[in-house]
Formats: sequence, structure tokens, C-alpha cells
Amino acid sequence: MKHNIIALFFLSTLLISCKKSTDTPAAVTKPRVGTTWTYQLDTYGAGGTTFISSNVVLKVSNEQIIGSDTWLNVTDSTGATIYLFKQKTDGLYHYASGAANLLCKDPAAVGEIYTAFHNGANTTFTVKETNITIGGSPFPDFVVNRYEGLQAGLLKDMIWYNKDAWIVRKETYEKNMSGVNNIKYRWRLLKISY
Repeated sequence: MKHNIIALFFLSTLLISCKKSTDTPAAVTKPRVGTTWTYQLDTYGAGGTTFISSNVVLKVSNEQIIGSDTWLNVTDSTGATIYLFKQKTDGLYHYASGAANLLCKDPAAVGEIYTAFHNGANTTFTVKETNITIGGSPFPDFVVNRYEGLQAGLLKDMIWYNKDAWIVRKETYEKNMSGVNNIKYRWRLLKISY
């Protein structure tokens, strides 16, 4: 009888441990063809107050091969290319002015500086913060790095980057007619669909 109980215990342990796994593979969380980003776009007037607020959808429409690299073509609702993006081991690149340009260095350390062609001119980017959480209703929470881009010594861009969602927030600054550098556009990610 004692041997039957031990055999039954062993058999039941074996059956439980051999149970078929019902785990599903992890979802792909990197942008690819078909990925869409829905942003709230705020446009500001010369005094820095919100002028227009609207939702904008960007989509990876296709891949483009340039040289030996494959880039994701990010387009707006009219099909116009907004960015050509490629994630590499040292961060997110965009293709501009005939070359690959590092937009968001990752991994990154606070204080790192690099230069890239962005928004029509050479831009000096500085890593300002790493691994911070931003969001708050209605915006989803993301852990991001924050970068500031200067052109001719003036703030031109602030970018909040997440390795899986890419551009989570972006602010563009311009000099107004009085010579004051004010925010012009603010993009805030509302939703990403892979």
C-alpha cells in the first residue's frame, strides 16, 4: 500500500509538471510596417498660447531601402513622408539631407552631446534626462529619455524618446517676430498600435 501511495504521488507530480503550456508569445512592441501613432498636436501662437489643438495620425506605410539600410517610412494621412526612421544599436536614426542622422541616442547618459542634421540644419543634441516617467491622463505613461536640440545656440527641439514607442513627445521652438524663442508645436502621444 505504501508503495502504491508513493507511485501515485510520483505519477500525479509528473502529470502536473508535463502540462501543456498555454503561454502565448510576447507581442511585438517595436514599430514596423502598419504601426500607427496618434498624437495630440498643439500649435502655439507668437505669444506662446495654444492656437490650435488637433489629433494627428502617423503611420509606417512601408520600408524603403537606401544603400544597404532598410528604413521605415513614417507618413501622415496624405501619404507624405514625415520621417524615415531606423533603430540601430546606439539609438533612433532618421534619414535627412542624404545621410543617416542620430536623433535619439540610446543607451544614453545625462550630459552626452552629439550633432545631427534635423529640421533643416545641424542641431546639437544634449541628453538631459534618462529613464524618467511621463504621461498622465489622457496620455499613457512611458519611461523615456529627454533630449534638447540647439541650432545656432537657440533651443529648437525637445524630444522624449522611448525605445519601443520612439517619439512619445516632441516640442519645436521658433523665434517670433520680436526675437523671442517660443514653443511653436507640441506633439504628445495618445496611442500607439503595432
